[in-house]
Amino acid sequence: MSLLRNIRIIDLSRVLAGPYCTQVLGDLGAKVMKIEHPELGDETRHWGPPFFNGESCYFLSTNRNKKITELNLKNARDRAKLISMLEKADVLVENFRVGYLEKYLLDYNSLKKKFPKLIYCSITGFGQSGPYAKKPGYDLLIQALGGIMSITGPNEKTPIKVGVAITDITTGLYAVIAILSAILERQKSKKGQHIDLALFDTQVSWLAHRAINYLATGKVEKTYGNDHPTIVPYGVFQAKDKPFAIAVGNDEQFRKFCGALGVDWSADKRFKTNPARVKNRAVLCKKISFLLKKKPRNFWLKRLDGSDVPCAPINNFADLARDPQQKFKGLFMKMSDGKIPCLKSPMSFSRTPIKKYKIK
Repeated sequence: MSLLRNIRIIDLSRVLAGPYCTQVLGDLGAKVMKIEHPELGDETRHWGPPFFNGESCYFLSTNRNKKITELNLKNARDRAKLISMLEKADVLVENFRVGYLEKYLLDYNSLKKKFPKLIYCSITGFGQSGPYAKKPGYDLLIQALGGIMSITGPNEKTPIKVGVAITDITTGLYAVIAILSAILERQKSKKGQHIDLALFDTQVSWLAHRAINYLATGKVEKTYGNDHPTIVPYGVFQAKDKPFAIAVGNDEQFRKFCGALGVDWSADKRFKTNPARVKNRAVLCKKISFLLKKKPRNFWLKRLDGSDVPCAPINNFADLARDPQQKFKGLFMKMSDGKIPCLKSPMSFSRTPIKKYKIK
């Protein structure tokens, strides 16, 4: 028995943020009906290579557990079909540009009188209002504008975006939270509502302590590459053969770290406490780097792990496929047909496990 088995969702979204949201809801058992243009389909159907049996891997990654229906919203007859589908729907998710659905009377204000219990979720780059409301909202642009690229990368001259479209994915997750919250609220009020989600707002929200640091001090945050702005040593270090990650989160761990390396730095007043280590970051990291380069990565991983010092190899996807924890959890898996590759949902329920992984 699935958690959202009685929830019906109309998915008018394309590309990533919206489809990611509705895929999560579909994993949880909601009945998701994805609406695609008869000729064009979702843009991501054409994004490739790579393709798997003729299907775009990008499309496959975010569109499982949905039924596909083809409708052209410019066609009055197809719009009538959509209205008919909304009679039984709980939620509508869309990510058209602001104002586009208004001319077809498919915006929230046009639908709320006929469907007062409908939860209508709009996902856009910048939200339904404001000076940027009608600007395109691509993930790269949001990462650039929203501040995350300014603190990501080796230095201020080389800003780097995150390796996946992280603002799309996190906005999709926030959309799930918002939709489930609105469903709970509707149980009492018996009313639907409009959810306005913006990639820009979402990205700014997870600047977290880095933004609060600026708001509290007025000091513009800088990049630290793979290092941590307020914890040392916490970053990527080069062994004799390969780089690996070390995360020393407190003074006790630093003492264990020094013991594993066979040094007495924890007694040095420059390094004894974390604030002191942050102040003397350059000196300490130079010492650590010099020592770690004498032995191969696996030597240090075994040594540090044996001393209860947090550390990890830097895995590529092939390494991850062989990783024992990943294999134990089965995070790389096949859909229910046993052929199409997919990523397992990270949500694990004791009574209502996610069992269905299908592309329809």
